[in-house]
Amino acid sequence: MREELELRLSGDGTAEVALTTTILVPDEEVDNLSLRRRLDEERRRLLLGEDDWVRRFERLDARSQETTFERDHGVLASARQSAVVDLDEDPEALGRFFSDTLVNAFYSADPEGAGGAGTAEVSLYPLSPGRAGRRDRQRLERAVGPWTEALARYLRAAGRLYGYLDEHPDRAEVAFSVLLEDVLPEEDGGRRELLYPDEEPLVEAVEEAMAEAWEVLLVSSQEAYSINEVSRLVYDPFPARVRVDVAGAVVEAEGFEEDPEGGLRVPPVSLWDALAALQGRWLEPDPLLLYVARSGGPTGVPGPELDLAAIVARDRVHAPPPSAEEVRRELESRLAPAPVYRVVYRVEREAEARSERR
Repeated sequence: MREELELRLSGDGTAEVALTTTILVPDEEVDNLSLRRRLDEERRRLLLGEDDWVRRFERLDARSQETTFERDHGVLASARQSAVVDLDEDPEALGRFFSDTLVNAFYSADPEGAGGAGTAEVSLYPLSPGRAGRRDRQRLERAVGPWTEALARYLRAAGRLYGYLDEHPDRAEVAFSVLLEDVLPEEDGGRRELLYPDEEPLVEAVEEAMAEAWEVLLVSSQEAYSINEVSRLVYDPFPARVRVDVAGAVVEAEGFEEDPEGGLRVPPVSLWDALAALQGRWLEPDPLLLYVARSGGPTGVPGPELDLAAIVARDRVHAPPPSAEEVRRELESRLAPAPVYRVVYRVEREAEARSERR
């Protein structure tokens, strides 16, 4: 499941708040009873208006509100709740919206501003990390050690392969075509038969370690959530992935990062996002991160198509492989949210707005 909250901040003091919930896996592909129950319950709550987001949207006291559903073969696949609020008239609206979460939200505006240029500001303050209960925290603690050990094995195996490719650079194209076979364009994959006998164990060791490492994104047969989803519950105070789109010019931003699709976003906090933030730290290019990003990763949204020639042409980096303890320390250092997520942006001056309306 993916929940994405978008704040579209207009230059006239209004904002659209929209929450899109997408159920990524079709029913026919779910053979895990716990996961199926979770998704069925989520569909039921969405359709009956019993989810937490309905109450949050009600607290906005919005000028307009809309809920739409999208079905796939009669089964709910996504839901979108949206509302438009006038923040100049009701500056407390965002605060009420987030009031039952671990985030405080504030809006303020200075219509005149310095030098006559009006500005507005939206600030989101995390109160404490995570929304997980004791069972989830215990499950995560049991999983982190084995996962970081798998990552350390992966980095060792990739380091051995890259050392070989340093001596035989003409073999890089074949090696990467095999490692990324499932996510490359058809014409670039499927070259396993071209591997030399002494290359096969090097490539296979990386493949096996990659498979171990991305298990953190999979939902095991006895659980309803993946380990990575649990890590978000433990570390991320935001109840959904948050994106901010500002109509006016951004004057100042703090805590946010640029969203690949445009606008700003709150950097997601999870084990996998922490690993992705380390791209290039020990390995470049990183076939594990390339593979998962292209296949959809934790968001379920496939990344851009991979270019095998461009990957092969990169300067390869393989630092001395870290221990599992070193990997864990690096990951945990990236699992804390920023103190504040703040954006200041241009707004239409009140006098100019009245003039235009006349």
